[in-house]
Amino acid sequence: MDRPRRGGGTWRGRVAGALAAMMFAATATVAVLQWQAADRLAEEKAERAAVSARAGEFAVALQTYDHGDLQTYRDRVFAISGEDFERTYEEAFSPLEGVITSMRASSSASIRGVYVSDVAEGRAKAVTVVDSQVTSTAGTRRMLGTYMELALIKTEGLWKVNAATVMGAAEELITDPDGDPVEPSPSPSPNGRKSG
Repeated sequence: MDRPRRGGGTWRGRVAGALAAMMFAATATVAVLQWQAADRLAEEKAERAAVSARAGEFAVALQTYDHGDLQTYRDRVFAISGEDFERTYEEAFSPLEGVITSMRASSSASIRGVYVSDVAEGRAKAVTVVDSQVTSTAGTRRMLGTYMELALIKTEGLWKVNAATVMGAAEELITDPDGDPVEPSPSPSPNGRKSG
């Protein structure tokens, strides 16, 4: 009569336990890696959304003003701008201020789209598409599909625009004070300048 070998069941149990532990560790590692990847993707998505929101807000703020309250306009733009843009803005805007006031010019704008490209290490780039309308004693000027390229920086946890380049409008419609169409020509507004 054969005797059962001693330790056979124990050895198999140890191997099975070790394999189960290895599988659990591998599963846990994969789960942690997937969680970290999902967390990183969620963080990147949130950053891109914040850049998009700030870019759209800035584009509208820059192209929305009233000749009767230019200080509020300036304060609104500066609140979401970096220092580099503020310096350039002061240089570009000051010469236009008197003309805007004398022509009683006012502008309104709405965002059509924002396209975020690079977001890394506290810097980002975005392109905005804006429709705007300027009214003044000279008439009305509508600029549809104005493209603006923006460079943003993150300062104290907030995205701010540090440079802006207006690349032109897809369509421009100008009417005189009587509502008759006229050929497009340069007009006094801060909409069409390069900054930063």
